[in-house]
Amino acid sequence: MTYKTYPTAEHRDLPETSSEGWKNQTMFADEDRDEHLEKLPERAKEKLITLRNEAEMQRAASRQPYDQARQAYEKMRAIESRIGELLRGGYRGYDEKHPHIIAERESLAKAKAEHARLTKLADERRPAADEAGRLVTHLHDYIKHSWPLLLTVTLAPDTPAPKPAKGESISDAIERTRAKIANLTTEIRAAADAPITSAEAKRIAKAHVDKMAERGRPNVLVTLEARLPPEFPRPYEQRYHEEIDIQSVFTWLHRDAMIDALNREIDQHAADDAALSDVDRVKRIEAFSRERLALERQEEALIRLARENYLPVARRADADPRAVLGLSEDAPAPSRDD
Repeated sequence: MTYKTYPTAEHRDLPETSSEGWKNQTMFADEDRDEHLEKLPERAKEKLITLRNEAEMQRAASRQPYDQARQAYEKMRAIESRIGELLRGGYRGYDEKHPHIIAERESLAKAKAEHARLTKLADERRPAADEAGRLVTHLHDYIKHSWPLLLTVTLAPDTPAPKPAKGESISDAIERTRAKIANLTTEIRAAADAPITSAEAKRIAKAHVDKMAERGRPNVLVTLEARLPPEFPRPYEQRYHEEIDIQSVFTWLHRDAMIDALNREIDQHAADDAALSDVDRVKRIEAFSRERLALERQEEALIRLARENYLPVARRADADPRAVLGLSEDAPAPSRDD
């Protein structure tokens, strides 16, 4: 999703794209986005259409002051050009103190102030429009990549909006809920990144040594059956040369000593107090993920409550599509950078 931008006040060059160029752009250029809608339950489909329309309107609202700022910028350039012509043209009596020059300077100051005001307004509106656009793109991407599993998905029961704490506004309740969601995301990342246990590390090390030792085992059958020298394994890249795979043969000779040495090394560096087994890791991530989804459903309910009270609360661009669209937990979890 790409947006054209108008230069801020400190830029001196005009943008290449005019306001007509904006009209010819489509915010969501995915040609099969409407086809994706057919994979959703009716209420979820209506919700996505509403969000897409809202994002388009926010984009238009953020674009308008950019166009107006461009006009103010062009007016500034025109006034500066007139002043330069008068001062450089040798007109008798035209200097900085001439009433006409003073009037033009005043007009220039007003144009600059208007340009700065409109640019600031556009920059203030832009983040909300970008966030709304990213959310809709996120939802479409989720549907596109999950569609085979969405064909039988149902809607989740409506989640009631939690009552704000005493002295807390709806906006405060949303921010408090989002803080909890962020904490759970941190917990999920910590569980995913936690080291494995020393027992699991030893199992992996032993399996690797066993594999190398087996590869290094010489073939003595040729000696027993054909009176030939034992055959030692050769490196994979040199199977037709006389060199032998020293590393594998050495591991075969000293398998137990190597395993013992690796176990000692693992014990020296392991942090079992912070480690997780594969089973515990999966259980912890699943538990935190379920709790996070429940909180995201509460967040969406609070946002609906805020909208009903005419409070301008934006949705997060990385919100769980199941929470935003009201899909049941049968819907696949989105891919996230957790």
